[in-house]
Amino acid sequence: MSEEKITVEIEDDTPPQDQNRTPIKNPDIPDDEIEKYSSDVQQRLKHLKHGYHDERRAKEAAVREKEEAIAFAQKLAEENKKLQERVSTGESTLIKTLQTASDGEIQSAKKALQQALESGDAEKIVEEQAKLNAVQMRHERLKSFKPPEKDLTKQEKPVYTAPVARDTRAESWKETNPWFGDPEHEEMTALAVAVHNKLTREYGNEYAKTDEYYEKINRRVRQVFPEYFGETQDDTEETPKKRPATVVAPVQRSS
Repeated sequence: MSEEKITVEIEDDTPPQDQNRTPIKNPDIPDDEIEKYSSDVQQRLKHLKHGYHDERRAKEAAVREKEEAIAFAQKLAEENKKLQERVSTGESTLIKTLQTASDGEIQSAKKALQQALESGDAEKIVEEQAKLNAVQMRHERLKSFKPPEKDLTKQEKPVYTAPVARDTRAESWKETNPWFGDPEHEEMTALAVAVHNKLTREYGNEYAKTDEYYEKINRRVRQVFPEYFGETQDDTEETPKKRPATVVAPVQRSS
């Protein structure tokens, strides 16, 4: 049985521009301290505080998912090791059983050959001699056979892979556009997917993380399906601006 290898890769999904940066200080400002500021400042501080805790909870969830993945990989590796040990033990036991049975077959064959020799039956002697030769050859093969040794102490070190970061921007857009993926609005979904494919083909996959990317999808969907948003075709198209009329000065005649 071939040894299975478990490989889990860990990658740092932090954007290059954010790597090796010092984390910002915890903006957990007490509520009584916030009350000292104006209402606008209070709103900003509360928003900052809320955003910080949201980010903290998201990071804690990512850490938990990573720890669970590591624990699962370690458990799987341990179960695989135990299975290999059982298989190796079973093979050794089976070989010993066959070797013991082969010893008994040799003794029986020798006894049958001796009886044939005593009887003087030439055909019987040849037959029993052939049987003895066969069981002796099988016995030698079993004797020389050894199960392949497995170095159970040497295990492949698993390389752990961090969970893929959630695309919160895409999730937020999906929540504000419930028509996407709705069977009743398949044409709208198909149009959004077509625009997505076009934009990523022209600008690359990273472009799908920009605000401009979502703005272009929203604008195109509204142009094609204005009735869904309670608009008309004229509302979604810019009215061409009229060019100012060119004023021609009257011709002056000399007297």
